[in-house]
Amino acid sequence: MSGFIMGFDNERPGAGQRISEFIEETGIPQGQFSLLQALQNTAMWNRLQQEGRLVDGLGTFHQGAIMNFVPTRPVEEITEEYIDAFWNIYEPMPYLKRTFRHFMMMNG
Repeated sequence: MSGFIMGFDNERPGAGQRISEFIEETGIPQGQFSLLQALQNTAMWNRLQQEGRLVDGLGTFHQGAIMNFVPTRPVEEITEEYIDAFWNIYEPMPYLKRTFRHFMMMNG
């Protein structure tokens, strides 16, 4: 299993594609990823609050929630990449092939 987060400051476009490629190349059967959330009372939360980038009315959510702050690149771009990456890594045949490869490596 693996976990990835999208939406960091200075993240370059194409992050979702890079994550998908990494998961495929390494044969990770189950890749979890989410959009970055600013957790209350953390250094990140305090910095974003000082910068005026927290979104009013949005607290901390779960893995599939939209970001609760204004990112440095368009949120629409990040969420589109997130959705595309999710669909790519869990497309049935590539997912099953990757999982099979993983289990074959475990036997060796």
